[in-house]
Amino acid sequence: MAVLFVDGFDSYQATNDLETKWASADSSWAWIHDQGRKNRGGLVGGTADGELITSPGGWNAPIIAMGFYLRVMSRPAITQELLFLQPATPVIPADALRMDVVNITGSVRLLYTAADLVLEGGVDICDNQFHWIEFRTGLGTGVTHELYIDNLPQAVVTADMPTAYGNIDHIQFSTMGNVITIIDDVVVFDDVAPNPVMLSFPLGPREITTLRPIGDAAVQFARSVGTTNFSLVDDVVSDDDGTFVEDGTSGHQDLYHFEDLSIAPGAITCVVVNSRVKNGGPVGSVAFSSICKSGAAQTNAPSVVTPTNYQTIQQSFALDPQTSAPWSVTGLNASQFGIKVT
Repeated sequence: MAVLFVDGFDSYQATNDLETKWASADSSWAWIHDQGRKNRGGLVGGTADGELITSPGGWNAPIIAMGFYLRVMSRPAITQELLFLQPATPVIPADALRMDVVNITGSVRLLYTAADLVLEGGVDICDNQFHWIEFRTGLGTGVTHELYIDNLPQAVVTADMPTAYGNIDHIQFSTMGNVITIIDDVVVFDDVAPNPVMLSFPLGPREITTLRPIGDAAVQFARSVGTTNFSLVDDVVSDDDGTFVEDGTSGHQDLYHFEDLSIAPGAITCVVVNSRVKNGGPVGSVAFSSICKSGAAQTNAPSVVTPTNYQTIQQSFALDPQTSAPWSVTGLNASQFGIKVT
């Protein structure tokens, strides 16, 4: 599985669009186009207390690692819950594996239940600046818990963590009362190959950018309108049944050319394909996979049953299929991505 969820908050046009990727968002969370890093989109939490934004689930991960940029305007009046790592059936905050922001020191800490402190950082992150928060944690016997802030190690603890409520299924960010928070470039991954896996921890500060289709490479899906397939799936925010491509024949696929990468990273951790899909009927169950073609080599992600209502499914490609090595900018820019009926 490897990558469980990513969001760079650069593919929205309004707050209501958050639920094209996130499972739900309470009213105190907003998407603002210039509040993230580099004056791009960011997730802004208002001053209501305990309002949640919830990621998609289904992870069933005993161990996860997570990184995100966090900007906290000032120290909260009291210690506040920022992040919950929830099982499939969410538990109350007092029983959740979670991250708090401490009012006295401005640091972050990981806890399991209100009484069980796992570890705490030594940096005041409540200074109205963006900080890269990265940690690994989980449930089970002899679990290694680590915390990094701005790529600097803060604490490492090996401890047994109870599993009474089940494995980690999804995350929830929580607003923090009287303090405005801004979140950007969220990445969550587990310890299942391919990369990034726990051996890659810490990833270090990451930047997530979105590339969109700019042309058809080789297409077989039917169009709802028009003469090109890519132009029906290149939305900044999906218009769902407004424009689309469709197919129910096993083996049919669409491959698209994409924009070139506009940044110059030192390394590319992985490529994540976002597919906004639903089963339009009436042929019964249909499965699909995201696909990647580099040179003559094509790799298919694991097959997924298409949901009956629109959902955004994320599937990752850690290696260039042509070289079986980590991505280069040149290799990525020359590659094609798309979708296949399986």
